[in-house]
Amino acid sequence: MKFEILIKDRQSNARAGTISLPHGKVETPSFVPVGTQASVKALSSQELKEIGVKIFFGNTYHLFLRPGAQVIQKLGGIHKFMGWDGPIMTDSGGFQVFSLGLGKLKLKIEKEKLKIAGRYETPYENASPVCAGKLDPSVPIRRLRMTFKESK
Repeated sequence: MKFEILIKDRQSNARAGTISLPHGKVETPSFVPVGTQASVKALSSQELKEIGVKIFFGNTYHLFLRPGAQVIQKLGGIHKFMGWDGPIMTDSGGFQVFSLGLGKLKLKIEKEKLKIAGRYETPYENASPVCAGKLDPSVPIRRLRMTFKESK
């Protein structure tokens, strides 16, 4: 990943730039549609490209619960599952863990994992720090390689 500032406003410090990622370049600032479960309602991946979308946002927590890491892996990873060959951003899932852990849903924090009351069929879903990497195993590997490369 490389971020390059192309122009910076001297008065406000606003800036425009380019983020170079393994699946393409994204100009900043940029419109980033959110597909909670890997799709934007009412628009296909092709339609998103046609309107100029360059990057897509998926929600780790919801993808972890449904369809789950095994389904996404079986279908060839997050890009193939989404039908999107451009850059993808995901969150950590932390906001949903705590916001949905309140009220009717229950949350148990254990030493190495979270036990989240299931929203779908299962009574509890176990989430650990590695669950996001299970959605697409190439992601943590790429991040590790980038870390080593940047540290040299």
